[in-house]
Amino acid sequence: MSCQLLQKSAQKGVDYAYFSLGELLYATAATKEQQSTAAYALRRAAVAGVTLADLRIAEMTAAGQGFYEKNPEKAFQSVDAIARAGEPFGDLVLGSYYFYGIGVEANGSAARSHFEAAAKRGVMEGEVALGWLYRQGAVGVPPDVPTAIQWYERAYQHGRTDVAIDIGQLYQSARNPNADPTKAIFWFERTQAVDQPFGQAEIARTLAFQMPPEKRDVAKACSLASKAAIAGNRTGAFVMYLLLEYGRKCPSRLSGIEWLKRSVALGSSEGKMELGSLTLVGKEVPRDVEKAKALFDDALKGGMMAALCGRGVAELDGTDAGIERSKKWLFAGVYRGWPECMSTLGGLIVTDKIPEIQDKTVGVRMLRDSAEKGVAESQRKIGDLYLQGQIIARDEVQALHFFSMAADAGDARALTMMGYFYSRGWGGIISDRAKAAQYFERAAAAGSQNASLELSGQLLRGDGIAKDAKRALALREAAAKAGYTPAMNLLCADYRDGREGLPVDLATSLEYARRSANLGDSWGLTEMGDIYRLGRGVAANETLAFQYYQKGADKGDMRALNAIGMAYLNGMGNYPKDTAKASSFFAKVAEQGNANAMISLASLYGDTTLGAPDKIKQLAYLRLAIERPGNDLDRQQRDRTRSLRDFLQAGMSANDLEKVDAMMISLSASFHQPPEAR
Repeated sequence: MSCQLLQKSAQKGVDYAYFSLGELLYATAATKEQQSTAAYALRRAAVAGVTLADLRIAEMTAAGQGFYEKNPEKAFQSVDAIARAGEPFGDLVLGSYYFYGIGVEANGSAARSHFEAAAKRGVMEGEVALGWLYRQGAVGVPPDVPTAIQWYERAYQHGRTDVAIDIGQLYQSARNPNADPTKAIFWFERTQAVDQPFGQAEIARTLAFQMPPEKRDVAKACSLASKAAIAGNRTGAFVMYLLLEYGRKCPSRLSGIEWLKRSVALGSSEGKMELGSLTLVGKEVPRDVEKAKALFDDALKGGMMAALCGRGVAELDGTDAGIERSKKWLFAGVYRGWPECMSTLGGLIVTDKIPEIQDKTVGVRMLRDSAEKGVAESQRKIGDLYLQGQIIARDEVQALHFFSMAADAGDARALTMMGYFYSRGWGGIISDRAKAAQYFERAAAAGSQNASLELSGQLLRGDGIAKDAKRALALREAAAKAGYTPAMNLLCADYRDGREGLPVDLATSLEYARRSANLGDSWGLTEMGDIYRLGRGVAANETLAFQYYQKGADKGDMRALNAIGMAYLNGMGNYPKDTAKASSFFAKVAEQGNANAMISLASLYGDTTLGAPDKIKQLAYLRLAIERPGNDLDRQQRDRTRSLRDFLQAGMSANDLEKVDAMMISLSASFHQPPEAR
């Protein structure tokens, strides 16, 4: 249990000999048989009236150790009785049962009450436990770093000098409103008297990451972290990973990921959580969801309660069952006040993934609360919600505010969105293409392939950045190599049309189109349809062309839908002539704002193709095609459409023109928003 318990037992004399023996045997037991030997000694002590032995026996019963069958509920009842009988260590252990939910539903308030009772009766472990509870948060008790520091400092004053490391870590924590790296170093220096490598590692972390930029000392940080890591300290190995991973130049024969793996091998809970996060997404290590779950589980066993959030994310596999499994972990994290869990759960609620919570504003509040606590993902999600204007009113200024916060934290999508804001002058700011390029540059470095393409376009045009066609091509090729289909599509069109200074190369164009199509991209599938229909670089094959068009149409691609519509209209390929079906495909394309499809529909409604002519719908589609913002008609098409529109309007009565207006409103209701309104 603790040195304090052993000291107490020694003071009791021979009656506690069996307890002391049982404790020593338990501490060194590696097998169930050895645990049973310890249990015999502890039971002898318990029969002699040693309540501390009863507490250890309860622990063994809860875990099913030695010859005791696993029975957490029985263990809880035993500890509860000991606490009620007035044993202060009973309150300490009972508090831990409530904290972890052993044999009873987890209850942070009850855990706090019992820890406080133990602390008031002189059990310094009660003070340490309260520091831990407020540091990690518990069910119904959110993390409270200042209060955690107060309890740890009391424990330190009462002789628990080992908690100096905890106090230092809390002073460097981003969750501490009174964070102070100088105070952190003050406490870490006291840690060195107890555990020199541990203190060295934490001082290194503070010097490299928490101190103001002008006071950072990377060289000293590298030296201290290296010494700690070489001495076998797990935190030293983890800090070496951080230094190398985040661009601090440290001399090292090992890579950052190798130091991370070493920290995990040495038992670092934060290392396990970090490696779990990387393994979950396949960054720097092979993607392995089950391995990631195991790493998160190990981190939780080591007290890293933030791993609840990663564990919940690991269960999200795109299925309803996965969401149900995820909820258990995320709700546990939310009840303990972890903003990262709040962020993930809020995101699920606003996307209708949690059926029992229909009010999406609950999710918005979770996202806003976690955003205010510094979670970049929530800041970015709130920015998205303000930009979409669906759950909350559209507000570009607020969107800019939240994207800016997330961008400052290095969020790749937020950096990309900041690029768009400056590129297009959203949010009330003046368009600044140079600043947009800077944001796209940072976003690309953070892994955003979309930003890489935006940056490549500016490089090709010399727009806000020095013109560099070679680098632009390299960015597109790198994004395509990473499996980003929009980059493949751009390169396909570049080589097809000889754009951006590239030669016409149909073979290379075909290769990029095929790669995109094989990944299920709707544009790539439709382009393959065009390639086989037109015989561009391959033998023409109408059957194969329409197979690709059908796949593209199934994914909603406008060109593919239009191609299938034309096939039904003219009886092409394996499609029988069917004007009703042709009309339904053209309507799907028109709903996406495509003016050409609207003109095709106007033509169908203008003659007897779909039955009796419907001049109301014909004119409504013509007007929508020409009058909606952002239409894709060339000058000749616009002139021709205007002429037909004016001719039809001239021959209609005022009553019919009112019907046309109403029809336009009705049809527009099913249309997607044009790009300008998004």
